[in-house]
Amino acid sequence: MNNLSFTSFFGNSGVKERLISLIENNKLPHAIILEGEKGLGKKTLAKIIAAAAVCRNEGQRPCGVCSQCIKAQAGSHPDISFIEGTGKMGGIPVDYIRKVRGDAYIVPSEAEKKVFILVDADNTGVAAQNAFLKVFEEPPKFSVFIITCESSANLLETIRSRAVAFTLAPVSTDEVINAVNGQGIQCEPDILNQAAIVSGGNIGKAIASLNDNKFILINQSVSDLVQGLVSPTEAQLLTALHLLEKDRDLARSVLDSFELCLRDALCAKCEGSGQLGANPEATAAIVRYINTKQILSLLENLEKISLPLDRFTGMPLAMTYACALMRKSVGK
Repeated sequence: MNNLSFTSFFGNSGVKERLISLIENNKLPHAIILEGEKGLGKKTLAKIIAAAAVCRNEGQRPCGVCSQCIKAQAGSHPDISFIEGTGKMGGIPVDYIRKVRGDAYIVPSEAEKKVFILVDADNTGVAAQNAFLKVFEEPPKFSVFIITCESSANLLETIRSRAVAFTLAPVSTDEVINAVNGQGIQCEPDILNQAAIVSGGNIGKAIASLNDNKFILINQSVSDLVQGLVSPTEAQLLTALHLLEKDRDLARSVLDSFELCLRDALCAKCEGSGQLGANPEATAAIVRYINTKQILSLLENLEKISLPLDRFTGMPLAMTYACALMRKSVGK
């Protein structure tokens, strides 16, 4: 089965249509930026574009059957290179960029194009970006550069101005479900549906949560948060939050799921009904024990709680701060 095809890439039809049109008309830009949150498929889409660039088919590209596509699918094509960051921040070192700059002027080994995919370039330093800019200004006609990042705002304006940017957005719940089913992951339909809703349209998040049973832990953690909120003392809520201290990504996922439950509960209170899809039990508890004003306050304070997580504040301090704001929201 050929996975490197635009038809197998779920969602973002507008982005795919633009890319297919550029490829069909032999107008693929020499520099492309793919931006969007982690888990939306930026690296997968970069692989598809790279396969299309080296494909020898005269019609649909990538075709999936020519020797170039087969090597691209296997990850062994000599003219497709992946450059990834190192260290805690994940930035691409300047030495790596200098090597790319040198390799970019060497003619392709097999294909007509040579593709360099710079993965998660958000935290790449100014010196490295400036070094990369030199090859951007006078690119070889056979070289294609694809940069993936969460936000192109993290790149130098001089780089952004020389590239064509494509922004990936979350997909529908049904598309998440179809994508997960395509991965052959075995789980109960109701669990899959809840994971798709909690992911917020992020296929990567849904797959990750189901692969390592993290989804079950997320649901239990949200239920613990709700029970802690309605408890007369802060000990239960503080315990639930401190259990998240060792895993920043898990903490983000739990807070995202908690937010969905709050929004579902708000709909249920205002309209008398709600889908209660993310975590029915936790949502029902919110509807029963937390009033509308408190729900609105919790939603407002969740934005403040998320900031320390995004700024790499120490987790014990971040969770203690979260506990204080949550209890304040419910009048405790």
